[in-house]
Amino acid sequence: MDKYCELTPEEAVAERKRKRADTVQSKLITEKREHKRARACEYICQWFYEACISFNAVTLPSFDLMLQSIGQCGEDLEGPTPYQMGGPILKKRKKRVAESFKAHRKTWELRGCTIMTDGLTDLRGRGVMNLVIHSAYGVVFVNSVDCSAVKKDGKYIFDLVDSCIEEVGEKHVVQVVTDNASVNQAASNLLKAKRPNIFWNGCAAHSIDLMLEDIGKLKSVDETITKARGVTVFLYAHTRVLSLMREFLGKDLVRSGITRFATSYLNLRSMLDSKKELQKLFRSDQMDEMGYLKKVKGSEAKQSVRSEFFWEGVDVAVKFFEPLANLLWRMDSDVPAMGFIFGAFLDAKREILARFEDEETNVQEVLDIVDKRWDRKLKGPLHRDGYFLNSYYY
Repeated sequence: MDKYCELTPEEAVAERKRKRADTVQSKLITEKREHKRARACEYICQWFYEACISFNAVTLPSFDLMLQSIGQCGEDLEGPTPYQMGGPILKKRKKRVAESFKAHRKTWELRGCTIMTDGLTDLRGRGVMNLVIHSAYGVVFVNSVDCSAVKKDGKYIFDLVDSCIEEVGEKHVVQVVTDNASVNQAASNLLKAKRPNIFWNGCAAHSIDLMLEDIGKLKSVDETITKARGVTVFLYAHTRVLSLMREFLGKDLVRSGITRFATSYLNLRSMLDSKKELQKLFRSDQMDEMGYLKKVKGSEAKQSVRSEFFWEGVDVAVKFFEPLANLLWRMDSDVPAMGFIFGAFLDAKREILARFEDEETNVQEVLDIVDKRWDRKLKGPLHRDGYFLNSYYY
């Protein structure tokens, strides 16, 4: 058998030459393909630069689909005209989006849904009211109404929400969620009168932010935040001081949060984490030689950083803020939260107490603030049922 399968010397040499030629050809093809890819990527990037499009856009699934379809079309592809993009193609995409609602609607009918409203002012100064529906299938945008020329009272908001409920179907709507503005409270009363089986709840994230705001107004906390702001304003007001601070800390001191008081917490936390580095910075010869510490703001910042009383205030404020700030991020995420809100508040209160070694007298004022907002907006039947039916807590 080997006799018939074994190649002759001539055949072996010819096969080796053929393989070598194939390898060279494959290498040339690969190099040519890489050259084409590099040129294509350069033009793609040039288009991104000229159109001022965020680089993160390349992570969208539709970007991969676009590249694949262009490659399949070949070299003679003519792109869409501005008319096509804003006319027939846009209508076609709108139709597809509308068809994708069918899966959402099936979930609404099977498991129910939540209608959420959000009021904002756009870049042109117009008052806009958005309507969004959340369900187990996901979040879907329903409508956006320009309400600049109307009085946004309880009756107006109720009419918008009621029309949305009518479109979805009353039996499919479990609750309506809005922020805690007084006009929304008036709208909730109108809804209860007309549709008593639908709950109207305040936004958990907004309620928690109001708690943080109330805590921030406490005299001791407010004084600490004011002094801490004075330190950061001084450090960021002078380019040389800012550069020196980054050299000592190895990072920026100021951090941005999802709300104003979440930002206050983050900045206090950042200062506390960098306490030693900040004290070294204000004791350094480089800082002293700049002469800024002799001015009023510099002197006040220096006095704060060197004061243990100030750092004790920062530590106390962080202990107040942190459990609620962590809860705020949990509630503001895309993870369903209704079954966890009640239990999460219990955990946050326990954590605040634990940070002060269970001495209620030290934190009673803060706990009263939490209970006041919690009792008013986030202790409804849905919150309690979600807690008692959630196996996570048992």
